[in-house]
Amino acid sequence: MSSEAITEKKDPDRWQTPQEIAPSVMRQDVPTTARIIGVAALVFGFAPGLLAIVFDKTGTGARIPVGWGMFMAMVGLAGMLYHAARDTELEIRRAYGIFALVWLILAIAHAVYPTEAGVGRGFLPWGYVSLLVGLPFALVYARNEDDPVWRQRAIYIVGATGVVLAGFGLIGGSIKADFLLSYGLLLSLAGLAYLSATAGLSGSESDIGYKTGSLVAAIGALVALAAIGRSLLATYGWLGVPKDPRYLATSGILLVGLGLTYAIVGVSLISDRQFVVLMRRELASFFCSPLAYIILVVFAVIAWIGYAIFAWGVSGGDGPSQLPEPIIYRYVWGFIPIVFAVLSVPLLTMRLFSEEKRTQTLEVLMTVPVEDVSVVLSKFAAAMIMFVLAWLPFGLYLIALRIEGGTPFDYRPLVSFFLALLISGSAMIAMGLFFSSLTNNQLASGVLTALGMIVLIGFHIIKYFSVIERSNWAPFLTHFSFLDLWGSALRGQLILSEVISHVSLAIFWLFATVKVLEARKWL
Repeated sequence: MSSEAITEKKDPDRWQTPQEIAPSVMRQDVPTTARIIGVAALVFGFAPGLLAIVFDKTGTGARIPVGWGMFMAMVGLAGMLYHAARDTELEIRRAYGIFALVWLILAIAHAVYPTEAGVGRGFLPWGYVSLLVGLPFALVYARNEDDPVWRQRAIYIVGATGVVLAGFGLIGGSIKADFLLSYGLLLSLAGLAYLSATAGLSGSESDIGYKTGSLVAAIGALVALAAIGRSLLATYGWLGVPKDPRYLATSGILLVGLGLTYAIVGVSLISDRQFVVLMRRELASFFCSPLAYIILVVFAVIAWIGYAIFAWGVSGGDGPSQLPEPIIYRYVWGFIPIVFAVLSVPLLTMRLFSEEKRTQTLEVLMTVPVEDVSVVLSKFAAAMIMFVLAWLPFGLYLIALRIEGGTPFDYRPLVSFFLALLISGSAMIAMGLFFSSLTNNQLASGVLTALGMIVLIGFHIIKYFSVIERSNWAPFLTHFSFLDLWGSALRGQLILSEVISHVSLAIFWLFATVKVLEARKWL
């Protein structure tokens, strides 16, 4: 006997429990704060600042002075960059990707547009500024893009731009010394930045990243060897090369420096050694957050303010036409570079260990088979790279001074100053790294580092007190004051005892940091 299945009849008028569908759709959080900052930066900063610059260049009257316009545009770009890094919505990131592409097109237009002075003469400064503005926005777009096709296109555009810039800068600079001292140096540095960004976006394990890093290293080695060889030939007049003993001091040393920089960066991009891998991790932690971009933009603004004050003082308000020597000493030695150093070191070092302690990622890092020395040195090297990048605008603005002034000046003290900056900066960064290893509070680490910087400045001040000046403490304070090292370098001297003192100070702080990490194992 067959039986019928008993089924419940559904009443259309009765409420039915909705069927559950798993997994539940998760809605992405809306970065409201970042959007407010981005809109405010666009409306009240970048747009009016850009209009003031355009009106000034076209001869149209503007209510906002061009100086304030440039400042507003820079601040606006910083806010927009923060928004671009935080907001990953499809329409937003594509809009910022187009924004980056527009800046690259503007740079190309400035390079090929004919002016009264000739084709490409309008590239500096606005074409180069367009390159510098377009790169961080392209980096943020490529990092946030989840479509592999669009992301790959962005990486290809950044890489191709880097190859073109490096080619024009290095080849043109090797052929003509005047081109190297103006356009060549800037194009070479911009090309290195774009090629490094290409390798960083792709990753050293990818085919594009490995080939890009290898290309950068090969180009650097070739340029350095060619510059050394040509310097020897020009110094002694061998193989029919015209004798020019000044070639090494004018162009050779710059080409060797650029070549070695390319080679070191290229090897760092593809090496799988423990120290290099950890250093890349630290640099990625800088550039994958808005902190690095905000620091670079803010310090570029500070450097621009210092340059504007200097150019106004030199020319008496009529533009940089008079260049009394020593121009480098007058440009660097002042209040703004000191404030720059006091601010940059705590900001760059306060999060290195403190943030990892707070988020407890340091425990995970120390469980993998890595040495304490490699961890400390990798964080130190990454912070030093950021320190150099933050100071780079101080040197680049001098090229604008040379172009606008039309009068050559002795730039060689700038080379010795940057060497002194590296030496003193290593001691300061190592000190900040030590204070960061002591606490899990970033603010406390930054305050301790800032106090340490003030003490170092105090060494330079108190040695002029009559009691100290007549005692044996004066030479000691001179050796450990970074301002005395800067002053000697700006006069074209690097005193060996002062160099050894700062290097020893850096080694001491790094050694103390390693011991702090080792002590954690016994707690």
